[in-house]
Amino acid sequence: MIKHILLFKFRQNTPQDTIDEIMDLFVQCIDKLSGLTKIEHGKNTSSKKHLDCGFNYCVIMHFEKKEDIGNYGLLNEHKQAQELQKSCVEKVLVFDITA
Repeated sequence: MIKHILLFKFRQNTPQDTIDEIMDLFVQCIDKLSGLTKIEHGKNTSSKKHLDCGFNYCVIMHFEKKEDIGNYGLLNEHKQAQELQKSCVEKVLVFDITA
């Protein structure tokens, strides 16, 4: 299994509705791709805010194999989420681990 981890640094003035829409687009991907088995997402709630480098949201996707991540990149929902991010995300960190 591959865990595909996305950390987002949303701009301070980003409406919560926009963040929710982006997160919903990620969640919709699970119904479109058989190799995507689980999605977790949420706002940073750590008490160690000084260590978060400004990242305030996370998405963790569980894929059966590395090739499935490439297929996920082709989904319309993924493309829509990327388009929405352009105006409201300062930085994204992507990190994949084999679990």
